[in-house]
Amino acid sequence: MKSLVKVFLLGILAVGVASCSLFDVEIDTTFSGDLQIEVDEPVLKSTDAEGYPFEASTTIDVLDDEDVYEYQDKIDDFIVSGVTVSVTSVTPNQGVELLPQTSFTITNGTRTATWTLASSMPVTVGTSQDLEDLGKIYDTVNAILDDMKPFTISAVGHTNVAPVSAILRLGIKTKVVANPLN
Repeated sequence: MKSLVKVFLLGILAVGVASCSLFDVEIDTTFSGDLQIEVDEPVLKSTDAEGYPFEASTTIDVLDDEDVYEYQDKIDDFIVSGVTVSVTSVTPNQGVELLPQTSFTITNGTRTATWTLASSMPVTVGTSQDLEDLGKIYDTVNAILDDMKPFTISAVGHTNVAPVSAILRLGIKTKVVANPLN
């Protein structure tokens, strides 16, 4: 009877060791970058029905995160749970909006995820806009992160007023799953 119990316990231990997921390390992190929006005063004072154009971009390196760097050869998965655009500064501090059709893009040159605003977004410090997982777009962002190469975030659109200076922070809330035994 004791040998049967030992064999049973050894079997459970072997299955547990073979199941590497028992040793998974989950790291909650947010990959983020700041988009510097600069809209100059127009030379001609006219009513521009389309607003005042801007473009901004920055590069994020996945390996700049200390935990990701530490486990880079042992990462099994990136799981994006949210993408958010937040306003961290703006001048003037009232009445600024990003107009509909403003787009936010995440790309590494091979894969691209893009969101387009359907309505205006107020640009006041503390305002944030969630970029939803429409059409499973987070799967594309997961793949971009999984490539473990630097990627670019960008914003292209129009504001309702000029001049404007603003910083928008695009953050990608992510759970990184790594296994030290890999």
